[in-house]
Amino acid sequence: MRHALLASAALFALSACLPGSTETAADPLPPGSSFAVLAIDGQPAPEGTSFQLSEDDAVAGQAPCNRFMAQLTRSGAGISISPGASTRMACLDEARSAAETRFLATLPEITAASAGPEAGQVALTDATGATRLLLGPPPAQ
Repeated sequence: MRHALLASAALFALSACLPGSTETAADPLPPGSSFAVLAIDGQPAPEGTSFQLSEDDAVAGQAPCNRFMAQLTRSGAGISISPGASTRMACLDEARSAAETRFLATLPEITAASAGPEAGQVALTDATGATRLLLGPPPAQ
């Protein structure tokens, strides 16, 4: 009886050492989060470009020229973002217009989110592992 009790206690103590018990990595895109878009395909994003995630994973924000909206879907370790819809206001700045076209085109190509190169940043990557969007903390208000 005493040996069975000691064996049970030892197994219980060892079970706490098993990987994947209760600790999980922090979600880089938690529901309800807001970010500034820092870069689009490695190029600096125009000031004011933003990316917000609602509690139900609806994505919205400010593209370089227009407001946009999309839907994020989580599947295992991956994510997908629906093609973005946007308002259609005139964008007279050619550089902002080109950045907006690139930004909206990247959304459906995103397959993963991970911690970015600096604290507080999130890298949204495609199937090749290339960082398509780099997000950072929103500007202080």
